[in-house]
Amino acid sequence: MYYQGQTITATFTADSDFTVSGITTEQFDGISGLVDQNDKTFGINAYRCDINRNAITSPALALGATLFICIDSTDDSAEIKEVTKFEASKS
Repeated sequence: MYYQGQTITATFTADSDFTVSGITTEQFDGISGLVDQNDKTFGINAYRCDINRNAITSPALALGATLFICIDSTDDSAEIKEVTKFEASKS
């Protein structure tokens, strides 16, 4: 990731022609090069639910019933956009 920024202070006097009387800059003291890649682990909760996302703990799923599985992120800054694989087995 590359990041570059510059903090400036602008002092100006505005009249009908809008003139700028001075601009000062400060040396940027931040990350300006390549940053090592880091890993982040996001947690999820998956649970059996009804069509309104209410958790269901019982009764057991009946033959022919519709199975709803709700999946929520445990991190507010992460959004689950797609589930590419889902496997279910009878225990």
